Amino acid sequence: RTGKVDYYKGLSFDDYDMLSKQLPSTMERQEMYGVVRTLNGRMDKPELPFKDLRVRQALNMALNKQAILDSFYKGRGELLSWPWYSWKEHQKAYIPLKDLPVDVRDLFTYNPAKAKQLLAEAGSPNGFKTNIVTTQDQVDLLSIARQDLLKVGIDMEIKVLEYGVYNSVNRGRTQDQMIFKESKMFFIPWMMHEVRKESFDNLSFFEAPETRAAYNALQPYIGKDGNKVWQILKDVTPFMLQQAPMGGLMPVPYVYDMWWPWLKNFYDATSMSYWAPETNLKYSWIDQDLKRTMGH
Repeated sequence: RTGKVDYYKGLSFDDYDMLSKQLPSTMERQEMYGVVRTLNGRMDKPELPFKDLRVRQALNMALNKQAILDSFYKGRGELLSWPWYSWKEHQKAYIPLKDLPVDVRDLFTYNPAKAKQLLAEAGSPNGFKTNIVTTQDQVDLLSIARQDLLKVGIDMEIKVLEYGVYNSVNRGRTQDQMIFKESKMFFIPWMMHEVRKESFDNLSFFEAPETRAAYNALQPYIGKDGNKVWQILKDVTPFMLQQAPMGGLMPVPYVYDMWWPWLKNFYDATSMSYWAPETNLKYSWIDQDLKRTMGH
């Protein structure tokens, strides 16, 4: 479980390719799992530029997301996976990129000229300097993003932290300016983690009346009317995307699960109930005879 991306589960595409060649008898399944990387700029500090919507939108237009998906992830991923993924569990709230309003689709289209225009309108015609904290394993990806941002005048210094220090900054929301982190919107969607200012997963400190109203509106239906909850989330999705709360959204890569044929009663279910990781293994067993016949 190593490679260009780190996840709670799943192999990167590099490891998947390697193991597929080395272990051709292995069973496998492709799966997209929930870590969308985001560039979060603090909105609670008036001296920083991220409170201005035009700056956040410029960040997105300056990132060549399609090129990152095609080259860094070798085309194995999706451009849009925030706030919800395209997997089955989110279908009642997920809106495909092609069906979203034009101003939202524009945020996923590489347009440095428009990004420069937005920065100028926001009072930064020459861009600005900032910094972003991350861990060593994300430097390659962030370096690509940095080069894109430099083209519109945004000089983003990458500060690498030891993982323990980074985790403390992440959970404490104590980054100086920006932080590169994994999205948590997919996790318990009705909690709307990244658009409520009090949530410690909202590292940009974003808050808006529209998202607060949606959060309040769905509370009476939790555990009672799931369809109503999903409809409220779907209705507010275009607004959340248009607001670009965390600043910069990156594409999400596919990751993979692989297992030997002798692992029985395992169907790639990695969590029992909503969040109980790895508990499924107590229901699986090893076919020792099959394992021996395969030379192991």
